[in-house]
Amino acid sequence: METLSFPRYNIAEIVVHIRNKLLTGADGKNLSKSDFLPNPKPEVLYMIYMRALQLVYGVRLEHFYM
Repeated sequence: METLSFPRYNIAEIVVHIRNKLLTGADGKNLSKSDFLPNPKPEVLYMIYMRALQLVYGVRLEHFYM
């Protein structure tokens, strides 16, 4: 699983991009390559997805919950 066929970038570049552009604070500092390989951790994917939604829609996290 170390050689990914779909992404054009290696996993280290993807982790650096997510740290610098998506996640902030302790979440970004604690993100590592082992969170994605060999099996992605669901809580990490959820955290990245929710942060991306925040950035795209421009709303705070609590607005996604009822």
